[in-house]
Amino acid sequence: MKLSSLFALTPIAFALSVNAQTTQSNTVEVKEADVEKIRIVGVRQNRVSRGATGLTMEISETPQSISILSEDLMQSFGAFNINDALKLAPGINVEEWETNRTNYTARGFEIKNTQIDGVGLPNDWGIVTGSVEAYGYEEIEVIRGANGLLTGVGNASGTINYVRKRPTNEEGGEVGASFGSYNFKRVQGDYSMLLTEDGSWAARVVGSFEDKESHLDGLENDRGFVYGVIDGQLTDNATITFGLSYQ
Repeated sequence: MKLSSLFALTPIAFALSVNAQTTQSNTVEVKEADVEKIRIVGVRQNRVSRGATGLTMEISETPQSISILSEDLMQSFGAFNINDALKLAPGINVEEWETNRTNYTARGFEIKNTQIDGVGLPNDWGIVTGSVEAYGYEEIEVIRGANGLLTGVGNASGTINYVRKRPTNEEGGEVGASFGSYNFKRVQGDYSMLLTEDGSWAARVVGSFEDKESHLDGLENDRGFVYGVIDGQLTDNATITFGLSYQ
């Protein structure tokens, strides 16, 4: 009798189990239909160049004495060339010992190491430059003191890192004109554009032209500058940048 009762109850238990699973499945379908769907669109990281230290740390956390000359600072003081810009940096001496040749010193030593976007350009004879255009740089980083531990090159004076402008993730630009003493005239323009809808490829064009006389008889300075760069995303972890400048 016990055995027959067991077999009699088994179909009932199976039917209840199937009914419970069907009800649960219908409840899940109703809940999924009521859930609001949100689409998340990824945004490309800002196109920035790594600093002179090669570290991803913030400037305030970097164990070096660093000063930043931003584009806004240089434009506010009318520092259109690198010589005038570096005069704004504390601890840097700009020695203009001829009309168009300059070298820089810091902490009593001549600066023999410069970088462009963190790539070192050592020069054992020191740096002798003219009035190089500064409008093509996003910022100028000045590291005072030895930097060989972080970059592989450097001396006791310091390191100057020129961070070039790169395309932005939004389209936009500016146009400006300046006038001053000694018949100074200058026009400049900067524009960044997206080449694809998702922003994976972008370009930026920068240009300026300057003409100025001098307090020295017969000395005139005119300078033209054109800079173009294209930035593209090859894969999720790889980018490529093409740049061309003329001065």
